[in-house]
Amino acid sequence: MIAAFAQCEFAVTETLRLLSEVHNGAATIKIKPTLKGRLAQLHELLGCDGSYARQGRAILEPLQAIQEKIELRNLLCHGCVNLYTNDSGAWIARIKMMAVARGTSLLKEELLTEEGTSDLLKQLMVQSKTLLHRLGQFQNNLASKA
Repeated sequence: MIAAFAQCEFAVTETLRLLSEVHNGAATIKIKPTLKGRLAQLHELLGCDGSYARQGRAILEPLQAIQEKIELRNLLCHGCVNLYTNDSGAWIARIKMMAVARGTSLLKEELLTEEGTSDLLKQLMVQSKTLLHRLGQFQNNLASKA
């Protein structure tokens, strides 16, 4: 799962880097430091009112799907995991993480089951492959215009 998120993060950041180098009269893009910020930044650029709305329409749906899973990515990367098994032997992962927002700490917790995670992983893999493919096409189009 983390590998799928990492590949998406790389592709999103690379797309923003390429967009920052394109000079079509658009304002210079300053890439956000957090992944959540970069996803939002790319979504804004490709959205209805964005500078690249026409070219980016096909990217918005898979980008949104990955954006919706950003908290799971943060838990997987930064959380503390306790593993348990249920009576049938299937694993359950309890992931806890302390987040800080506006100077206040906040405990975030998630329970992942073996069965539910299998479905989630399949969904994530499809969404990330779609996003990577469409971002790759978009990047190629940008490079050919440069």
